[in-house]
Amino acid sequence: MPLGSDRSLGAKRDLKSNHKGGLRSALGQHGGPLSGMEISKRIAARLALALPLLVTGCDNGPQTYPAGGTVKYRDGTPLAGGRLVFQLDGAAIAPTARGMIGPEGDFQLSTFGKADGALPGEHRVMIVPPAVPQAEGWEEQFLTSGKGRRPQLSTGPQLHPRYRSFESSGLSFTVTKSKKENQFQIVVEQQ
Repeated sequence: MPLGSDRSLGAKRDLKSNHKGGLRSALGQHGGPLSGMEISKRIAARLALALPLLVTGCDNGPQTYPAGGTVKYRDGTPLAGGRLVFQLDGAAIAPTARGMIGPEGDFQLSTFGKADGALPGEHRVMIVPPAVPQAEGWEEQFLTSGKGRRPQLSTGPQLHPRYRSFESSGLSFTVTKSKKENQFQIVVEQQ
């Protein structure tokens, strides 16, 4: 068919009108940019479709089980402060459970929400120690001690540094479905 024939021009015209129709629906009813009202309608339609999911939630996440316990030194003194991290053994991508250690050494684990527990299975544990407390009056001692002298640290027990890593802590605990079995008594050594 020759390029200038009526049939070839008609085919080109059909392609153009289809193309414009596609653009018209993407840009708006009259081929211009979407109006604020059209944008609002589209957002409302999408929200209406998503609302049932938002209201019911996505309850398909992994099941956690309540877990907690205490952290104490061998002499029975509680580790006052710091935090624990439980990592599912052999699962580098699984979420970790975390817990703040209270003044009496007590803790509750949280994975997705407050005190929701941990995933079931064997966990490696590391402990991030509390900040090293300073002896009473350390500020004044620091200001008057002269250069090069550090203020005296508290004489309270300090957590051994090996607990700061999963690999070196030597701590491992199994989280089960039983709340009673998930109360861990963790005994640590001083530095």
